[in-house]
Amino acid sequence: MEKGIMNRFLRGCGNILLGIVSFLIPVIGIVRIAKRPRMGIGAKIITSIVFMIFWVYAVSLIYAMGWAFMNSLKGNLEFFEDMMSPPKRWLFSNYIKAFSLIEFDGVNFIAMFINSIWFALGSAILSTLSHAVTGYIFAKYNFFGKRVFFNFVIFTIALPVVGTLPSLYQIVNSLGLNDSPLFLITALGGFGSNFLITYAFFKSMDRTYMEAARIDGASHSSIFWRIMLPQAAPMLFSIGLLSFIGQWNNYETPLLMLSKMPTLATGLYQFSDKMIFAVGDASQTVYFAGILLASLPVVLLVIAFHEKIMENVSTGGIKG
Repeated sequence: MEKGIMNRFLRGCGNILLGIVSFLIPVIGIVRIAKRPRMGIGAKIITSIVFMIFWVYAVSLIYAMGWAFMNSLKGNLEFFEDMMSPPKRWLFSNYIKAFSLIEFDGVNFIAMFINSIWFALGSAILSTLSHAVTGYIFAKYNFFGKRVFFNFVIFTIALPVVGTLPSLYQIVNSLGLNDSPLFLITALGGFGSNFLITYAFFKSMDRTYMEAARIDGASHSSIFWRIMLPQAAPMLFSIGLLSFIGQWNNYETPLLMLSKMPTLATGLYQFSDKMIFAVGDASQTVYFAGILLASLPVVLLVIAFHEKIMENVSTGGIKG
């Protein structure tokens, strides 16, 4: 009886605290927007609305993470009895169970973690470099059929990614790239939404850099690698980081084409099936623990580099 009263008290205090924070932060943000002297009334209203939308979205994500962490410390029966109350006993042993229970065809948690690193990191690096090359070429060079090919690239961006998986699987299977690190060469597409970002960036750069380098006898490759690419490094880092996060969470591609080299996302996907059918010791709370462990590297990266992701990248001007 006393424990029930204490749980209700803690839940009430938590709800009050969340309510106060949820009210104060958007109010403070809107007040700061309203005090900006150079913004018109219309701009302030639109900015405040956008701020509120992103605030609600951020709160929903934080709430989901907190809810998952709280329930990851419960037993399975306690979780289904009350999903909203704090745990009676903090079972950090669920995180140890996640290491031993989450596996894919004999591949353990640590091996899947290593596979996730090389798959996500390799894909991000190759994809970012290929986007930089294609964006630079289309932005700074003229060649036959450029406009037609550019319009075709824009059209392909509108195609759903799921629709391209069968053709990609046939190509990978024909080339014998299944279950091989060489599969990463499929990331060298160079087109897509990131192509538009790199294209716009290099398009805005002054050609004076290229012309000065050519006068000094620099080759096209030297201009790109030694002059253009360093200036684009902050922007490319942000693109690469977002690409890494996307590939870290990608479970479909490794499931289809790297079945013998599964990633953490693939292992969690298979564990969710075991959890639904109650296979062995699979449980919902252990699943939450596994999700949080798998998301930890991504969360740390976002915390460490969130300013780098959000900052506006600009090139330096040419002084006359």
